[in-house]
Parts: sequence; structure tokens; C-alpha cells
Amino acid sequence: MNYTSDLEKIKQEIDRHPLLEVITYEVAPPASKEQIKSIEQKYNIVLDQGLKDFYEQANGCCLHWQLIELSEDEYDAKVYDKFGDYEPDLEDDEENPFAQIKINSLEDCFLKDSFSYDDSHDYIFQFKGNEYIEHEFSKKLKILDEYSTFSSIAYLCDTEFESAPLVMLSSHYSNWWNSRLTDFATYWKILMQSRGIIEIRNDILGATDGHNLPTLQKFDSVNPQLFA
Repeated sequence: MNYTSDLEKIKQEIDRHPLLEVITYEVAPPASKEQIKSIEQKYNIVLDQGLKDFYEQANGCCLHWQLIELSEDEYDAKVYDKFGDYEPDLEDDEENPFAQIKINSLEDCFLKDSFSYDDSHDYIFQFKGNEYIEHEFSKKLKILDEYSTFSSIAYLCDTEFESAPLVMLSSHYSNWWNSRLTDFATYWKILMQSRGIIEIRNDILGATDGHNLPTLQKFDSVNPQLFA
């Protein structure tokens, strides 16, 4: 799979769209095999093959796009109630944008601590049939796709989850149990078909006690009316 080419195709599609504009488009140079191996050794895991392939093409990326600047009258005439469930708002939200892909570098994903491990109110919970201590489980969560301050995609650094290591964190990253687990190749297909629209990601991966559901490997094809 050519990940950088996929991103470029979306960027070009946005550039051609009369109502949309690209705000940020960045693709970092590839990570080395040695960098990837060092992460695997640090956590004693085998990284998801799709994610390895991605990092060998780009050590992180960001694609953020939004609606062009319109007056309220122009918005009502050109956008309002015309694009179904996935319709951009008149003004984008910096903390929770309409559409963004923001995959962190290996270093930012796997070597930064994303949580404060406060065990003063710790508890034991069930996840995928096993018991975990909350703050210990938090240490396994590495923020991979940091697309919003309200939700993100994390990588579960644990051999138990090697076949499906991605989980969506919601409620300011504090809720990980209402998400299906998936692999990077499936997640990438979601990103490409949705063009990074965040609400679509949430609709596909979000489910009550989703961690108990089968691993997400297939989903209904997505083609937002905005791109029909």
C-alpha cells in the first residue's frame, strides 16, 4: 500500500473541491527500520505490519481540511442541509475539527507519556475478557492519531492485542471501552474513504462496550455526500 500516495490523492481532491480548502498538509520523511525495531524492543511487541509499512514511508503526517470562508447567506445557499449526515459547519472548531488525520511520529506516539498515572482513584476493570488496573492499562495506550482534543486513536502496546492494536479514545481520551478494536490497514481504509471526517470515524468505531465486539476488519463502504 502506498500511504503517501493515498494522502496526496485526498489533498488533490480537496484542492479541486469548490467548497473546501486544505489548512495543513505535512508528510514527514520515513522512519528507519532501526527506529521501528527499537520501539518493538522497548515494549517487547511486534508492531502492526500495516503501521510498520506506514512508518517506513512517512514518520507521521497531518492532513487538515475545512470549508472555505463563506458568509451565512452563502453557507445557507451552498451547504446547509445539502450534504446529509456529514456536513461541515460554517466555522471549523480548532479543538474538534470537522476533518483531520494527524498521525504522530514514532517518537511522539511511543516515547511520550500521554497520561498522568494517578492511582489515587484506581480501579479494576474488564477489557477483552481480562482484568486490568486502570492506571497500569493507561500506560499501554500510545496516542497514534491525535485528530482532536476530544477523541483520538491509540495503539495498545501489549502482546494481547497484536492482531488488533488500535482503539478509539473518547471523552478527552478517558474512555476506551466504547470502541471497536481494529488493525492499521482497516483503520487506514476508514480514513481514506471518509477523507478524515471525524464523525465518520466515531460512527464506525464507536459502540457501547465495543471492546467486547469482534475485531473490526470490515465495514460498510463510505462515500460522504460532500464528495458524491
